[in-house]
Amino acid sequence: MRKTKTTMKIRKVTVSLALAISGLLCLAGLSGCATTKETEQLLSAAGFRIRTPTTPQQEAIYQHLEAYKLKRTMIGKNAVYCYKDAKQGVVYVGDDKNYQKYQQLGWEQAVSQEDLEGAQMNADTSMELSGWGPGMWWRDGP
Repeated sequence: MRKTKTTMKIRKVTVSLALAISGLLCLAGLSGCATTKETEQLLSAAGFRIRTPTTPQQEAIYQHLEAYKLKRTMIGKNAVYCYKDAKQGVVYVGDDKNYQKYQQLGWEQAVSQEDLEGAQMNADTSMELSGWGPGMWWRDGP
């Protein structure tokens, strides 16, 4: 079965759309999309501070936090974002500025991953078209 230019364009558009939707889904649940290590790296890069509970009051607050979920709470008029790493026994703490930076870094990471996957698909497609890709090299004749 020969692939026409129209079929290939449709495939390329479908793949691009799927990648875009995947990227948006990652952004919708950024911590769900990334591994714990990646999330913590993004939080650190965004300026979140790592805190270990040392007082009974801090321990009580720590125990009520949901592990591995970035949560927003208000302290007075200020928003505070907390991410509990139960394995390490620490909390990443940041403010609105840190959270906005975290979102930006997450978006950049998602777009970068999408670009990488798109480049790989383009390379795979060009190999298939050249006759050296999977599913093409074993055929007899032109």
